[in-house]
Amino acid sequence: FQDNLSFSFSSADWQPNNYIGVSISIPVFTGFSSRSHYASAKIDRQVAMTTYQDEIRKSAINDSTLFSKYNSMMSIALAGSDTYHLSHDNLKLAGQKYEQGLLSLDGYLNVFDDYLSAENQYLNNLSEFLTQKAVIESRK
Repeated sequence: FQDNLSFSFSSADWQPNNYIGVSISIPVFTGFSSRSHYASAKIDRQVAMTTYQDEIRKSAINDSTLFSKYNSMMSIALAGSDTYHLSHDNLKLAGQKYEQGLLSLDGYLNVFDDYLSAENQYLNNLSEFLTQKAVIESRK
């Protein structure tokens, strides 16, 4: 209970109930402890290797799925583009028929509705394709 930290061996500085203890421990036999730690580390290594191999397989499956989905969406987008262009040509033809009086307004509107449907489908397919492409680009 002093402000200065001094250490003295004089009897006036010591209180009657103060004790100092020194403990030294020397392990005599630690064979079973080391052996169990080694076995535990060996099992942990096997678990980590199995988990690592599983993650590699999952990654390969995900990559394969991503590339196959990319290729199929590219095919679908190309087919949708062809359908869209055919529908556009069909709309032009229907417009010419309507101007000449060979097609009624209802017929022209039906062709126009088909054109809008083909355009919508093409844009949706193109959007899906570009999403897959963006995912592949982001993983590079």
